[in-house]
Amino acid sequence: MNILVLAPCLFSDRPSDGGTLMARAFLLSLVPRHKIFVVAYDGYFQADAATVAATKAQMEAWASAVYVVPWPRSLTEKLRALLRQLFLFEPESIALDTPAFRQACKHALAAHPIDIVIASFSQMAQFVDLFPNHPTIMDTQDVFSVSKFRLAALPGSPLAKLARTITWLKWVRFERRHYRRFDHLLVVTEQDRYGISLFLPEAKSTLLPRLVDTTQPSLAATTPPFHIGFLGTFAHEPNVLSVQFLLEQVIPILRARIPDLKVLIAGKNPPQHLLDIAPPGVEIAGFLPSVDDFYARIAVIAAPLVTGGGIKIKIVEGLLSGLPVVTTSIGAEGTSLTSGVHALVADTPSSLAAAILRLLEDPALRSTLGAAGRAHALHLCSREDHDRLIDAVFHTITSPPE
Repeated sequence: MNILVLAPCLFSDRPSDGGTLMARAFLLSLVPRHKIFVVAYDGYFQADAATVAATKAQMEAWASAVYVVPWPRSLTEKLRALLRQLFLFEPESIALDTPAFRQACKHALAAHPIDIVIASFSQMAQFVDLFPNHPTIMDTQDVFSVSKFRLAALPGSPLAKLARTITWLKWVRFERRHYRRFDHLLVVTEQDRYGISLFLPEAKSTLLPRLVDTTQPSLAATTPPFHIGFLGTFAHEPNVLSVQFLLEQVIPILRARIPDLKVLIAGKNPPQHLLDIAPPGVEIAGFLPSVDDFYARIAVIAAPLVTGGGIKIKIVEGLLSGLPVVTTSIGAEGTSLTSGVHALVADTPSSLAAAILRLLEDPALRSTLGAAGRAHALHLCSREDHDRLIDAVFHTITSPPE
């Protein structure tokens, strides 16, 4: 079949965040059996023309055609989006609803006999009205009605909590209005599926396993230079809040027991306030070109996620590395892992610190837990289950009604 994909960014061969990594892996899984056509923005972070052209060329190695639309960066486009947010109660993603992107979608439809349309990421749901005569799938990745609710529930000033609550209500309205027009929704966790059911009980959805690179070897090192590490892009607000939680509430407890504690935090564009609060012994390295290098330098992966939605790819990749993982209930969502068997799960600063200390003091437990976590992740990312489920979805939405 010919599948048209709508995306908010291009998918490079080396994605810088978990969402694009999962979306790219999903599309690559379709390539052996289908033709993929992509309409995408060139990305939130403005890249030079050479980088955009190179990424487009990488995608053209597996996609039949790639249409690139410039991200709306002009003053007029920004003002138009701001007015729609203020007066139409729309989330910030409304900025992506531009005439240029709609025209590119129409051009792709005219140029190719499209059988199925997939909107990749919730931001692209607003274009479903362009395809009244095509079967449509919403690949949610992250249901913002869930993740923004969690963000609004976090402690903060009254003004901050009000702003976060308004953002959450905008996303509930946005997703309810657009999701209902899709023939099928793909979700990555049961929590996301439940969240959708609260405002759209009639929605048809499938919990689809997410694919990552399962060919990497175990990377656990014998004597790594750092005790613990966190990896994640800081363009994603939940990562910023989680690292802040780690620095302010967990590390002080650990340092009382391990005065020379060494912590490695890696990720693109770390904000200044995290650099300012990082105590001695904490290295905020920014972007690391090699993920393998990050894993080889730490003994324990600490991912105390306090908010967010969808499956957290950093947890799955961490498990695949063969290193022991300590995370929260939110971090473990969508992984079906068992605490104490595949990883350690805790939700308070004291219990998280206790879990990390337990692993740092017991090399045998680190080895056992890391091996069990890797085996679990390999099973979690089953290509056979993934292909069977997506084939069933395609069959259902393209079959004539009985």
